[in-house]
Formats: sequence, C-alpha cells, structure tokens
Amino acid sequence: MAVTKISCPGCGANLSPTAGLRGQKCEYCGTAVSFDQPPPPKAKEPARVSVPQTSAKLDAAAASAKAAATASKAIGRVLVSVFFSIIVVGGGIVYAVFMILSKSGVDVSDALEAANVNIPVFSKDRSEIPGLGGLGGLGGFTLWDSVGGRPLALEVQGKPAFIGRIRQKPDDSLNFVAVDGATGEILYTVGPFASYSDGYRNTYVAVAGDRLAVSDHEAKLHLVDAGSGATVKTLELKDRVKTLCGAADGSTFWLEQVDKRHFLVDPQSGALSEGKRPGGCVATTDDEGLDRKERKELRRFDRKLDDFKATGLVEDGEWTIVAGYKSPGTAVPKAAGFDADGEVAWTIDVPAIDPLRARERSNQHDAAAKGRYFTIYGEGQKTWHVTAIDATSGDRIWDERLRTIFAVDKIDGLYATEDFVLVVRTSSLEILDPATGELRGTVGRETYED
Repeated sequence: MAVTKISCPGCGANLSPTAGLRGQKCEYCGTAVSFDQPPPPKAKEPARVSVPQTSAKLDAAAASAKAAATASKAIGRVLVSVFFSIIVVGGGIVYAVFMILSKSGVDVSDALEAANVNIPVFSKDRSEIPGLGGLGGLGGFTLWDSVGGRPLALEVQGKPAFIGRIRQKPDDSLNFVAVDGATGEILYTVGPFASYSDGYRNTYVAVAGDRLAVSDHEAKLHLVDAGSGATVKTLELKDRVKTLCGAADGSTFWLEQVDKRHFLVDPQSGALSEGKRPGGCVATTDDEGLDRKERKELRRFDRKLDDFKATGLVEDGEWTIVAGYKSPGTAVPKAAGFDADGEVAWTIDVPAIDPLRARERSNQHDAAAKGRYFTIYGEGQKTWHVTAIDATSGDRIWDERLRTIFAVDKIDGLYATEDFVLVVRTSSLEILDPATGELRGTVGRETYED
C-alpha cells in the first residue's frame, strides 16, 4: 500500500516513509512504525509541539535539574524545622514519658537504667543524683526558685537546716522545702500554693524562733511549726503580702502589704498589730547590696589597699573581708582581710588557678562564717569554683570546682553558716561542706556536663 504521509503513534510527528519499505523507526522518538496498515487509533490528547529529539532531551534535563534543586531546598527546610522542633519539644516529650511511667506504677529508675538512657531520675535509694538531690518523694520536675529570695537557716528537731522556695512541675505550683544542711535530705514541704505565674510576687517565708510564716496569693498568712512543717494557724489578711520577715530574736514577724500597711504578727497567737519594722528583721527578698553606712566603710577600706579596687565587704566577728579586683591591670578577683583596728592583715588572689585564667571581676558573691571566708570565681567561659579562705590569716583552706551545667549557668547567690555552704545556680541549689568543700546534696533539677 502506497503511503505518502503518516503520523508517528509515539510522538505525533509527521513522517515521510521511504518508498519500498513496509516500516521504519520514527526519526524523532525512535518508535517503530508499520506502513502496511493504518496506525491504531489514539486517545485524544492535548496538542503537542513537535521538537527535535536533541532539544527535548535538553529541556528534560533542565526540568529535572530544576526539580532536584526545588526538592533539595524543600528537604533543607524540612530538616531545619525538624531540628528546631526536636529542640523545642524534646524536653516535653521526655517529661511526658516520665510522667506516664510514674503514674503507671513503673519504676522509672529501673526502666531508664535498663534502656541505658542517660537522664537524671529520682533515685529510689535517695542517692545523690545531679540536679535532684533528695527530692524523690516529691515527684515531677523540681526547680529551686531564687526569685523567692535567699534560703533561710533554721533548726529542725536539732538539725541545722535551711528553707527555701521551689517550683514543682507539672502544674508549676510553689512549695517551700526544709532541707537537712548536713545530708541534703528533704525534711518536709509546706504547700502547694498558687502557680508560679499567679503567686511569685506574694508567696514568701520567714523564720522567727520555732515558727515559720508563709504568705500566699490569696492574702493569707500561714503560721507553721518549724520542727514538723505542720500548719498551726491561718490568718486572713486584707491584702497580699509584699514583704515578710522575722525578727532576729524570734519575738515577732513583720509584714508589709501591697496596700502599704505594716503589721507585727505574734508567732504563737497570730495576733496582728500595726507597727514598724524591727531592727534585724531580714526578708528573703531584701536587696543584698550595700547600704549607705556599708558603702562609706568600704571607701575607707579601699583607700588602704594598693592595686586593688574594692567592691564589697562581709563581716565575721571582729574581722572584715573586702572583695574586689586588681586595678590597674587585668581585673583578677582579689580579697583582703582587715583586723578589729581596721588595718590590712592580708590580701590574696582569689583564684587557686593561674590568676590570668580566671574570669575578670567574677567574684560577685561571698559569705563568711566562723572564721571562714567563702567566695566564687569563674574559669574560662563556663566553669565556676568555690573557694574557702581563713578569715584571720588569708590562707586558702580549699578550692572546689563546681560541676558544669549543660545550658546557661548563672550564680544567683552564695550563703554560709558554720554548718553548710549553699550555692544557688540557674535552677538548683548545691550544699557544700564548709570544712572541705565536698558536695553533700542538691535541690532542684539541672543537666550537668560532668
């Protein structure tokens, strides 16, 4: 059958068959075409533009490259989103799993140990786990809350102890915990009270003799037995508490309400009477900066020191210890001791390491008790040291490197008695032996690098 023109069934191109041949391949797409019979009918398709084979391949390659680039960008965006999602929600997932296991009765310590998961958990044998201390009985995540003010020393059934505010997950409620200063054991808790967001400005504790006073978000004042943590009386106030303290002699509590009214509170009967703040009534939230008299005294000591810029002072009996840094020159942390006559007895570079490796002016917190001066300084970008110095001779007693916290590590306070040293960190508190610097326990959860 003579055929002059025929369309390729593969690409639709018009073919010019060679005379005498019964078939041939399409010169554009390579489809075999028979000339003996009409090609099979084709389904209707959108009109195509017939292009040479070489051009079609180039366009296909370009389209493929463009698709690959688009896919690569999309994959990159997905990976970035996944990465940040893991950072944001990862902690929440771990916490949710922890709570589910806890409520189901599964021993979380054993479960995580079996899975070889390196996550701090509450220890059933109350051993000291980094960031958790003896808080196994409280459950959930526990954070030491330095916004509630400094820890207060007290005696619980003959044991030297301290009390302070914590935030308790999952509802973020505020509690107060009394802690054994020698072992880190939780002796009792008072609370829970309002959530942190509701009550952080009005929930405080004070100590007066054998009584505690605890204010709350509902304008109530709870009188608590300091030996057991049991509430003995609750008073209804006319407004929330702004400031709360206990007199040094234990004779009274004093509070300031948000409406600026001032009251004295009898620790035993709870009787209220309007009155002025007694001397030596120190609130947990009082500004720890120097008052006018202390600043004047500091200037007097500063004039007696060479190459030394004084920034603060603490007293221990007849001795005054002045903190500061080298000036002029690299601001190496320094300390100086003054005797009862106000004369310089000793000066020392605070760092036990090479002084030039210490962070400049990093000795912002210090305390003194029973002949020992305690201060803190930084090494490098993340490491902190606590060091103890003899207040009378200036001899170094010990230097202890604190464990490095994984994230932000901020020091919020250093407090000392003859029985313990307390270091308040980002969301935890560490208890050290004043004689050796040995870590006794922790309160609050942190993640440590070492």
